[in-house]
Amino acid sequence: MHVIAKMNVTSVEDYGVSRKINFRCVYDNGINTGDHPENQSFTKATPSGEAWMTVDNKAVWPAFKLPGGEEENWRPASQHYVVFIDAKEHSLDDVHRALAALARDPA
Repeated sequence: MHVIAKMNVTSVEDYGVSRKINFRCVYDNGINTGDHPENQSFTKATPSGEAWMTVDNKAVWPAFKLPGGEEENWRPASQHYVVFIDAKEHSLDDVHRALAALARDPA
């Protein structure tokens, strides 16, 4: 079994050698947040939640940015799919194969 959440980066704390990335589930009730059917679907399935992780790999820091900022790699909207997969049911090799297949055929 797995659960997929769509999360926004809400803050980035820079510690020099690492960064703490804070996430919050997207929330779009369709009233005052616009009409984004995918976000509304995620709002129904995972309406609230928070997570954070510390990332030491500087090469991936540009993937986790708030909108705007001084670095040219910052994205206008930093949203990420977060997949929770039961580690007892699937091996890390299973996850790598699934991600490799997605990279080959993203559609």
